[in-house]
Amino acid sequence: MTIVSAINAPSITKSLFLIDKNIKRKALIKGWNEYSGTDDRTKIQLIAENVDVEAFSDRGYFRCLVNIREKLEKLNINIECYGSCENVYPSPMIEAMGYGIKAYRLQMGQRATNSNLVCIFDHEPRLKLATVADQELFYKRWLGSIA
Repeated sequence: MTIVSAINAPSITKSLFLIDKNIKRKALIKGWNEYSGTDDRTKIQLIAENVDVEAFSDRGYFRCLVNIREKLEKLNINIECYGSCENVYPSPMIEAMGYGIKAYRLQMGQRATNSNLVCIFDHEPRLKLATVADQELFYKRWLGSIA
């Protein structure tokens, strides 16, 4: 696989775990940006034994992660990382300026601050993982709670 990175664009390689029927399996996420003419796209690829997921391209790391998670959900597999948590979601500005590699840990009724920022590929024990649909629903409810 050839990886072409745009100048100054963040590239990442992170170890994490897949959760498959309560069994943790090691996986690797590789991410990079490609620039061709006027199109600046982020790509990520999940590398794991017995899991076939192509590299996804979108407008940032968070959106690419969502694409991979949607495919894995069909196999009943979840990715153990902040980006898969119910209460973690990037703001539009974070997505636009930071390639969506960070997102906010949100709390109902409280505005997000820089102290709530996490790398979407990091993890800690006992994360509350959710489906993409549940994560989006939480985000919409959170927006309503701070209006």
